[in-house]
Amino acid sequence: MPSARTEETLNTKNFTPLVTRFLLSTFMLAAFCIPVSFAQQVDEQKGIDQGNYNIKQSVEFGYRFTDVVGNQQAYDTFVNLQQGPRLLDFTTAMNSLDHHGTLFDHFFFSNFGYGGDPNNVSQLRINKNKWYAFSGIFRKDQNRWDYSLLANPLNAPTLMANAPANFNPLVNAPSNVVGTAVIGTSPSAFYTNRNMQNYGLTFLPDSKIRFRFGFDQNTMYGPGFSTAHEGTDQYLTQDYSVHNRNYRLGVDFRFLPRTTISYDQVWSYYKNDLGSTDTNLQFSPGAGFPPVDLGVPWNTSSQPCSNTFSPGGIVNPACNAFSSYLLHWRTRMNSPTEKVTVQSSYFKNVDFAGTFSYTGGDLTVDDYQQNFSGLTPKANLSNFAETGPIGGRHVAAFADLGVTWHINETVSLVDSVRFSNWKEPAQFAATDCSFFSPSLIVNPNIFSPTAALPGTCAAPANGVPNAIPAHTTSSGGDIALNLDSNFLKQQDLSNTIQIRVQINPKGGAYFGYEYRARVISDNFFNSLGGIYFPNNAARGNCTLVDPALPLSQGNLPAGCTLNADGSINYSFPGTFVPPSETDINENHAVFGLWVRPSPKFRLNVDGDVMSANATFTRLSPLTAQKVRFQADYKPSEKLNFNGIVSLWYGQNNVPTVNNLMHNNSYGVSAEFLPNQKISVDLGYSYNDISTSLLVCFTASGSLPGLPACPNVSGLVQENSPYSSKVNTGFLDFSWNPISRLTLHGGASMTGVSGSQLNLTPENPIPTNVDGSLNSSWYQPYGGFDYHIAKHWTGKAFWSYYSYHEDPTAAFQDVFAPRNFHGNLVTLSVRYAF
Repeated sequence: MPSARTEETLNTKNFTPLVTRFLLSTFMLAAFCIPVSFAQQVDEQKGIDQGNYNIKQSVEFGYRFTDVVGNQQAYDTFVNLQQGPRLLDFTTAMNSLDHHGTLFDHFFFSNFGYGGDPNNVSQLRINKNKWYAFSGIFRKDQNRWDYSLLANPLNAPTLMANAPANFNPLVNAPSNVVGTAVIGTSPSAFYTNRNMQNYGLTFLPDSKIRFRFGFDQNTMYGPGFSTAHEGTDQYLTQDYSVHNRNYRLGVDFRFLPRTTISYDQVWSYYKNDLGSTDTNLQFSPGAGFPPVDLGVPWNTSSQPCSNTFSPGGIVNPACNAFSSYLLHWRTRMNSPTEKVTVQSSYFKNVDFAGTFSYTGGDLTVDDYQQNFSGLTPKANLSNFAETGPIGGRHVAAFADLGVTWHINETVSLVDSVRFSNWKEPAQFAATDCSFFSPSLIVNPNIFSPTAALPGTCAAPANGVPNAIPAHTTSSGGDIALNLDSNFLKQQDLSNTIQIRVQINPKGGAYFGYEYRARVISDNFFNSLGGIYFPNNAARGNCTLVDPALPLSQGNLPAGCTLNADGSINYSFPGTFVPPSETDINENHAVFGLWVRPSPKFRLNVDGDVMSANATFTRLSPLTAQKVRFQADYKPSEKLNFNGIVSLWYGQNNVPTVNNLMHNNSYGVSAEFLPNQKISVDLGYSYNDISTSLLVCFTASGSLPGLPACPNVSGLVQENSPYSSKVNTGFLDFSWNPISRLTLHGGASMTGVSGSQLNLTPENPIPTNVDGSLNSSWYQPYGGFDYHIAKHWTGKAFWSYYSYHEDPTAAFQDVFAPRNFHGNLVTLSVRYAF
């Protein structure tokens, strides 16, 4: 895992050589170019004719210099452009001179990004008129995400008494947080790569029967991190290995005039072999015992426990801790899809388009296992193993139908119907094996039952045989069977009908109505069985009916059976109940207007007013209003203006929700082309997002006197406002002062200001971190292209990246700020013919 750098001032020692290299290279390039006559015009890339083909080719190699100051993890998350040699472009194009090539008429091959950039792309297109057309693309992306506020517990830096030297909850922590409990990286960071391939081949593209073949593959692999909650939140290393392949076959029939009927078959194969282990084992509970992970959250009262360390940095044996953890499964899903599409203008004045698809796929999860050893003090759980098969199915049907009737030259009727229905049943038959101990340094006792067991469990190697386990009232079953069946379904049907009127050549309007009906259904079925061993066998589902009376069969709930060895079997088969169902009906009024009073000016106005009878989430609106204005003004060929205003308001005035929100955007841009040598683009946009709704929560340090949550006991309720205001501006220009020289420059700037609810304003530890909600981004850039000689061009490009968050009093901002800035210089040479 990369370590963080937290310098906030310009590192002139590192930056000076970078600037020197840039300037020296620029001067050398200029000196080399001076002898060449500036009056010579640069030939365009015309290519060379060879045989029956015109061949064009270009290649650009370069080297990028970087100097980054600040948080390297944030830089890699947002930018991730590193130093080194690069293939910036390699392109080859071949075109038949008479469109009768031997094997192909057109060939195009393009590449960029190779050598270390986060995005590598290769494209290939080949076709021969009337016979075939092939296209392929390969992409490789590096995904680096380590924005430290994500899933961060925001620990105080205070060390526990007797903490070991160079303490931090995470192994290999960034140097700036070593010696504190502050988490300097995201507990959910990932460093993955993704390979994407897409290939398509069409035979007889111009014939009445056209055949299409295709293959797609998407692969994601690499390390990542996550947490698992078992008393506290342990830090896990994940190994991603995800593959998705699609095989495509299609045929188009075009026998009828202006009509195409298509049939497609797609076979999809999904594979996910995810593995998680605990590699954060760094604290010792004592000689002869394995090191443990004490988790990510730390506070002085309960996490991971009170009096965490004894002298010498030895872990309190009563702490929440993992000494090992493994989670692994192999997911497979096969999903064939059939699709029929029709597009036609066969009938006079009527345009028709429709599609229908059906998917039915089976899901299996093999070799599922979750194993843990350590201690969860509340339940005295020291060893846990879970196995069992998982299966499911995905069934989906989609239909889309659109008809346009041109009633006359000025009036059209448009009707669109959309339908989707998907359902996903799934089942998990789990077998859980649990072993118990009150301490990290006490081996678990293994009970020897005489009763019939519901399952088979392998005892841990360090277990004490023929002994009574140490249970608490919170301990689960020693052997537990859990059959968990879930079902989720959603159906969505909408119909939109519009009248479109061309009032005159300079304007028109449309108005219409949309009805949308959604049905969301879910259901759960749970069947439990297992056995409780002594001591304290009457616990959990088999707690004594009357605690004042001794253990007996008559004092146990129905479904519990007392055995002769003191253990208790239980069986709760569960009952089927009707699924819960949410019906949401929406009514929309839609309208629009377009005017073009002159060829130089155009204005579009679109609106949508919605009302619904119910919502599925608290953030969903019961009523909403949207209007958008878009204008284009081109007073001359040299000047062009664009403007847009988009306003959206939503409301959910249910008394327990009180949700008011809006998302409004405003933008203007201009393009200036005074002559063929100068071009200027600039623009500005403003985005205003706001929500306000009631939330229920529990937290120490919240405001006193808050009302109780009306639906959940033990929680309090408070209004939760959120606002985000984003200002963005950009400028880009290009200038050819002489025929051989092109100058480029510009800047992109973004400023964000906002606020959110602080749930714990009276907490002595400041935990409200604004992060990117109050931040700024600056990216100026500049460079030049100089045509050195025929076919040769030298390039130099500088860019500056700056990310800054307004600091708060929170310890996360003090010890692990996310700010950075970096200077990047790229020098390259391009050869083209």
